[in-house]
Amino acid sequence: MRTIGRVLTRLPRPVTSLAALLVFSMALAACSSSVAGVHTSAAAKLRYGASPEQNSKITYQPDVVFVGGADSIVSVSADGLIWTISGSAPNVNELRPGKIMFASSLGVGRVLKVSQQGANKQVVLGPVTITDVIRDGNFSSSAPIPLNDVEAYTVPSEPGLLTKTTADVTTPTSGGAQDPSDTDAQPSIQLASAPEPHGVGANTVTLPAVDLVASEPGHHEPASPGILLTAASGTLPAPSPSPAPTSVGKYQLDPFCCHSGLGVSVVYNNNGLLVKAKVTLHLDAPSVTFRIGVAGGKLTAALELHGAAGIRVAFEAGSTSGLAGNVSHQRVQIPVEFSFPVRAGPLPLMIDFDQVFGMDTAFTAKDSFFSAIGDYSFGGTLGFGFVNGIPTVYTPHTLTPTTTMTKTMVFRSVGPASVVIAYAAKLSVGIGLAVFQVGPWYELTFAVGAYGSGISSEFQCKQVSLALSSQYGIGYRMPKPVETAINAFLSVLHVSPIHASGGLVGPSITAIKDSSTFPPIAACA
Repeated sequence: MRTIGRVLTRLPRPVTSLAALLVFSMALAACSSSVAGVHTSAAAKLRYGASPEQNSKITYQPDVVFVGGADSIVSVSADGLIWTISGSAPNVNELRPGKIMFASSLGVGRVLKVSQQGANKQVVLGPVTITDVIRDGNFSSSAPIPLNDVEAYTVPSEPGLLTKTTADVTTPTSGGAQDPSDTDAQPSIQLASAPEPHGVGANTVTLPAVDLVASEPGHHEPASPGILLTAASGTLPAPSPSPAPTSVGKYQLDPFCCHSGLGVSVVYNNNGLLVKAKVTLHLDAPSVTFRIGVAGGKLTAALELHGAAGIRVAFEAGSTSGLAGNVSHQRVQIPVEFSFPVRAGPLPLMIDFDQVFGMDTAFTAKDSFFSAIGDYSFGGTLGFGFVNGIPTVYTPHTLTPTTTMTKTMVFRSVGPASVVIAYAAKLSVGIGLAVFQVGPWYELTFAVGAYGSGISSEFQCKQVSLALSSQYGIGYRMPKPVETAINAFLSVLHVSPIHASGGLVGPSITAIKDSSTFPPIAACA
């Protein structure tokens, strides 16, 4: 069966059609605080998150080990995987593989390995699910939480920041028909096609199809080749309200949040190809509401982002090398989390924004230039919630162009060319750091492809294709290439591999897909 690939985990060959584009497209206190007898300094709270509380409002699982809060943390490795805990911390000698360490809102996870470092303990942490940590408790926002006073946490050596993914993916069969020989296909529940399953973890449960929009048929991603793993050096830097520009491979990145929106400016300059791009998710007085309920190890949740107003994509690309300089199938995880601390009763939580950028170019001639700007508005709430056990997803269903790419496109080239920009913004609320954060999450993905036929073409055709999709879950989820990179690191430590996801993972929902051509003639279609 021919299938659509997962957003931003499989990137396509140069995009000249909407079907190909769909393959590509794929979230403090200034004084010290004391919680249930655990004193947390302001410095430790800012750097590592607030300390958990133990009281009658929450029941933890018996394997959870509390080590005295954020002040027990000596340092964290630059990849976020190795936590050094003070040898004098409470219960530190109870840390052993299989237990769950809960030091702070960021310092929580399954203990994979413990070693002695002088008087202290070095602990390698892996991901957990909410029900691994909590047996009973209800946590929610009493009112929308304004996203003010952001702190940016940079994880500079996070594994899998730049990955190259496979591209042998084609378009879906007509009518969304299921191929009975495809063992990954799920039963069609509504409209047309079935949800795309995701995650290979034994603890992953694929949720049923949701209301509103059917998703594309799909399959599990194969392991991605060619991942470069280097040992992390240094420690996790202190958070900052305004993160400094950073780099991943040849990509210079300048992420931002939240008064002007959430987004990233990107510069790529290599092998005769210079691309400058900026993607902005428009936010208007953004706020978040959430609910997490755990009863007897079973959970339900809701997560909503209010104030999302649209998305803008702008790029300028120049190539002096033509075919030789093109980039394809690349996925860039922005190594910066924008976080907002919030305490839900005894549980310290972090509201986080994470971002992913993807790019694909197909210049066929040297000394070419291509630029375009597209701005699209939408309104309403983004997120998901459970009503009577049935998930409902809130996602845009229309995009109103305020600036169209076909009108702003500037293209100078002898031959045809295309540029694809893809972007994903993930909102989550929970505990844990970076890809190991666990809790309810919602991800919005947008991709746009611009094509020009070149001066050698009789009609000087311009084409723009776009797609918008969303996905949600309760737990954790990471792309297959990131899982592979982390497990490569863990294998060096002789630690058992982790899974790509855990908890509940919903289907990917394609909400919008559209294309436009100028001039609107058959020869350009």
